[in-house]
Amino acid sequence: AETATMDPVEALTLDKVDSNDMRVLSLNVQRDALFDPERQPAFIRMLRAINPDIIGFQEIYNHTAEEAKAVVEQAIPSSDDVVWHAAKAGSELIVVSRYPVLASAPIPARPSSDPNAAHLLDTEAVLGKPLLFLNAHPPCCANNEPRQRDMDAMMAFVRDAKAGEGTI
Repeated sequence: AETATMDPVEALTLDKVDSNDMRVLSLNVQRDALFDPERQPAFIRMLRAINPDIIGFQEIYNHTAEEAKAVVEQAIPSSDDVVWHAAKAGSELIVVSRYPVLASAPIPARPSSDPNAAHLLDTEAVLGKPLLFLNAHPPCCANNEPRQRDMDAMMAFVRDAKAGEGTI
């Protein structure tokens, strides 16, 4: 019998093209699963493989920003020139960043629901200016009107920030 042969597949890499590039990860951990001892090893493997500079976590309800930072630290330990920083805004959104968090603010839009969040990160050394990082967890499924209100509120927040009139 004849065996089919294929050309070798080129290996993919997740290396940055430029060392000054920033890698951002948005990760919904589904109801604090980042801290579940059975699921945490998979999250740690993912964090190591992606090696992000900024992580926006969603659905961390029952843990602090410091606890989330500790998991990231376990996956990607700090070095002499890179330390992790963290902040929580609202009841479930956490940013963990290689850049210091200068300010954080919730971005409310929906009545009786969790707000989205904004964090001002000190990226002066890399970008020459701070970075406004938005962490969003809009409603899913057929909730189009509340999702639109969330997006409108976030864009209003960005407009205010750019005009120097916002909370950040």
